[in-house]
Amino acid sequence: MLISHKFQFVTIDIPTTGTRSYRQTLHIDNSYVDVMGVPSPLMLKPTDFYQHQKSVDAIQKFKILNWKWEDYFKYTTIRNPWARCVSYYMWTKTVHQRYIDKDLEKFLKKFKHIVYHIPKTDLDKYGPGWAWDDYNNYYQAERSEMPIYGNVIQAVKKSNGDIEITPDTYKIVFDFEQKKQLDRSEKENNFSLNPSLFKSGDTLYSPFITSRKNTISLLENALGKKVEFKKEELKDYNVLNSDQVDYIYAAILKDSDNLISESIAANISFRLNDTISVDKGVELIKSLSKQIELFDGSGLSRYNLVTPKSIISSLHDIYNLIGFDRIKKIFPKNYIIQDKEDFVWGKTGTLKNNHNYSGYIITDKNRIYIFSIMINHFTNDLSKIKDAIVDFLIYLKSNS
Repeated sequence: MLISHKFQFVTIDIPTTGTRSYRQTLHIDNSYVDVMGVPSPLMLKPTDFYQHQKSVDAIQKFKILNWKWEDYFKYTTIRNPWARCVSYYMWTKTVHQRYIDKDLEKFLKKFKHIVYHIPKTDLDKYGPGWAWDDYNNYYQAERSEMPIYGNVIQAVKKSNGDIEITPDTYKIVFDFEQKKQLDRSEKENNFSLNPSLFKSGDTLYSPFITSRKNTISLLENALGKKVEFKKEELKDYNVLNSDQVDYIYAAILKDSDNLISESIAANISFRLNDTISVDKGVELIKSLSKQIELFDGSGLSRYNLVTPKSIISSLHDIYNLIGFDRIKKIFPKNYIIQDKEDFVWGKTGTLKNNHNYSGYIITDKNRIYIFSIMINHFTNDLSKIKDAIVDFLIYLKSNS
């Protein structure tokens, strides 16, 4: 959104309709524009406007600032609908086994002709400081320009004893001698599993090795139609946004889905500078706070450095941005506490000898506090650490 008091106009900017070009043109020497929308809602101050501010929200801000909305000429831009190519690049849930988006699948399947264009990327499959030998673990699925099936295979033992594999396009060997339930070769998409170690209802995941060829093959398998590949970068496109935002955030907070976190960081970069890059997305996130050192989007890297103060600052921003009701929907509740009313919502973070828990608590006096507990380099059993955190939370609830 651009606002000019001198020329009395307001732009309503629709994403991916060429708004960046005229924003740069009008704002080039500050002579036309008095207010330029910030690129992220997380950067907003009370008097700021968001780059893609909705008009209904802008009207409310005009009232707060005692500006007369009706005195300004409002305009927007659109693209020729016949020339628009709707991007089916959806970061988080393309035919995902755990986070199913039927609307997305329905949208994709209605097109007879689908073309996969090479996007502009700056992306490594693993983040800095990740453990190379964790390639077989769900929490370290490879980063890619278009995740599909969560970049993992899923193995489920059904009630009739059958083991169902999704997607079913890879070579699976049954090995009754191996010690792991599900395993993958380090450098090939060859999987093996031991059926005798599976119990009914067990669901396991193992990351597959990603590539454009593999992604296109999986897309064709999922959609049941040919996907054409073109090396040319797509210049004119629109983005199809998911309407299940809280569902995605809950996947990160409740299920600790690291690939979704990595993909959101890459998508931040994609939206703001047209490059799919976790590193550039992380740099944009870091620009919001001088108190954090981030090297990936998920927290897997041992290089990441945060403090309780920086986490509390971020949680405070989240509270102001989305409110407590949404927080209670997307954050896990009550830690490991059983048989108590809901009173604490937070997120854990655990690596060997390190356990953290941060979030929001409502006390018996109906006061809301933000807290961050970091316990590092301990040698005691993790269960004792968790019990101590429970004691603290219950004490805080009863005495604050």
